[in-house]
Amino acid sequence: MRHQEPSALFISANGTGRGHLVRQIAVASKLRYLRPVFVTMSYAAKLVEVFGFPLIYFPHHDLTNENSDKWNRNLTNELDSVIKNFNVKSIVYDVNFVFDGIIDILRSREYLNSIWIRRAMWPDAHSSYLGARVHFDTIIEPMELAGSEDFGPTRTDTENVKIVPPILWLDPKERLDRASARKKLGIPERKTVFALDFHGSGNDEYEAARKKVISLLVSNDDCFLIEFCRSSKFSHFDLSEDRYLKVELNDAFRYSNAWDGAVWRAGYNGFHENLMGCIPTVFIPNNTPSLDLQTTRATWAAKHEYAAHLPLEANDRLIEAAISNLLDASWRWKIRENNTQLTQSFSGAQGSLAAAEIVEGITV
Repeated sequence: MRHQEPSALFISANGTGRGHLVRQIAVASKLRYLRPVFVTMSYAAKLVEVFGFPLIYFPHHDLTNENSDKWNRNLTNELDSVIKNFNVKSIVYDVNFVFDGIIDILRSREYLNSIWIRRAMWPDAHSSYLGARVHFDTIIEPMELAGSEDFGPTRTDTENVKIVPPILWLDPKERLDRASARKKLGIPERKTVFALDFHGSGNDEYEAARKKVISLLVSNDDCFLIEFCRSSKFSHFDLSEDRYLKVELNDAFRYSNAWDGAVWRAGYNGFHENLMGCIPTVFIPNNTPSLDLQTTRATWAAKHEYAAHLPLEANDRLIEAAISNLLDASWRWKIRENNTQLTQSFSGAQGSLAAAEIVEGITV
């Protein structure tokens, strides 16, 4: 069935991660005139269904075992069908690498408005990907709080780039208050609560750090831990229900007023949510070479006392020092105060709304 209502087609990859898809959902939810339609390769595709947007899951050729030429042809055909059936006027692409199947669509349908949501902090190994910019009318770059330290390849590639405030799935003001969030999650009211996010990284090195961090935190009788889990490959901790909760939440930030501090990876979404949400955090960046420059983000945050930085390869002494700070109420207060000052300039500014206005501004 063909739809008459004009649409924006959101395309993302991401595999086990969710960052690109979550960013697109944030933008799509702010559209007023265009109907969002999604084609994604992300394992987290079901997130889209929560919002009621039309969804096509298109697995990457690593899963289908197709050669890349055949897979790209199939991708082009799939997108061609979606464009016809949903009256697509704009393509909004959020993947660092632009697949040949995408390029074929953009070349054959030049009447489509094409937008590339391209975050910064690229590793130098991705420099060759920049040439694909010629296929897009506009590039939207979500602002990096640590942008002053970004010397990756996108830093000097500024033509037709529109920078918007950091894109978050949820505005910090829209979070549940502390009491409501704790009640919803079943967290004890009077405990000092720490949230942990080690899962979904695809990096097995996190298991050693995870074990040490959990052991140190539970040694404090006042602590309650909530761990966000999207993988079963990490070891099980035999902890009582009044000390530890393992949960799968797609919108953890909504509940983040419930915790007093966090140990988190330093991907774009988690980094900006924790800082803009004023959550005292120990960041353990994923140092996988193909990923964004998470260590750069964490180092910048530690230098300006917006968070602590704990390298993934840190020894026991460094881990103990970082967790000692996190357990210190005065340290947490200082970090919250510093983050409050950092984010005051973004009060009321939503990157997702700004990006949506750009998408519709060149389309409607």
